[in-house]
Order: sequence, then C-alpha cells, then structure tokens
Amino acid sequence: KVPGVKQSGRAFTGELALIEGKNVLLVKSGVEVQQSTFEYLPKGDPGKAYRYHDPVAGGECKECHPQGVGRTTPVTEAKLCHSCHDPKTGFKRLHGPLGAGQCSICHDPHGSAHPAFLVMGVRPLCVQCHAQSRSQAHIDKSANKQCPECHNPHGSEKQYLLY
Repeated sequence: KVPGVKQSGRAFTGELALIEGKNVLLVKSGVEVQQSTFEYLPKGDPGKAYRYHDPVAGGECKECHPQGVGRTTPVTEAKLCHSCHDPKTGFKRLHGPLGAGQCSICHDPHGSAHPAFLVMGVRPLCVQCHAQSRSQAHIDKSANKQCPECHNPHGSEKQYLLY
C-alpha cells in the first residue's frame, strides 16, 4: 500500500509529479519488478496522457512475460501480439516492420502517450526510417498532413502503402 495510490483488484492508479526530461518509475511487488520510463517535455504537448496497454494496466505481466518480468517470451513478438490483436497481414504489400514481425519498432507494448501506443509521434516515427532525400522532399511537400492520411501504416494492395 502506498499513500495516495488507489488500488482496484490488481490494478493501481496514482498521480506522479514528473520532472522535465527522463523519469523512471520502478514498481516492486514481492520479487517482481517493473520499470517504466516517461519522458516529460513541458514545451511539447502537456495535454497528452500516458496510457497503459490493457494487460499492463491489469497487472497481467505474465501474459506476455511467462518466464518473469524482464524476460522475453518464448514465442516470436508477432505471434505474441497476434494472440490478442488482428494480424493486419492480409495485404499484398506489408510495411517492413510488420512483415518482419516486429510490432514494437512502431508500437510500445507497455503503453504510450501517443495514439495506438506508438513509440513517438506519427511523423517523427515515420521519418526515423524514411529519411532518404526522396522521402524528405515528399514529406516537405505534404505540409501538415500526417503520413497515415495517405499511407496505411500496416500494408496495402497499392504501391507506397497508399489507401
């Protein structure tokens, strides 16, 4: 029990006073330990709330970590994700990370302050891999559009993953 922390079943909620920059939250329960890292940038978008993936929020760590917290699952990442989520692999062309079965290149399996549990904002995430000059010229011309407005981030029947 921690003062100011509300517990409901195996889940808990509480407010954290974050400092600017990197914040590390270490949660211990018996011998189990879970570490979460938050990045707080007050000049960014302070209205964004960090959301936990349902198994994490429910304290169901062993669903993905059957060998214990901090250890990887004995099955592939894609198989693990697809045990709960639609595989999104029924396209003629697949986005590289999805085709390689590496969901966590784009999605954080524990939680995120971004939509769809993305590891960062949409445009910075796409540009992280698509930074070649041809892509950069296209990105510059697209003004304020977000990549998924035209490109399906998982796959498509069309070239360049267009809808």
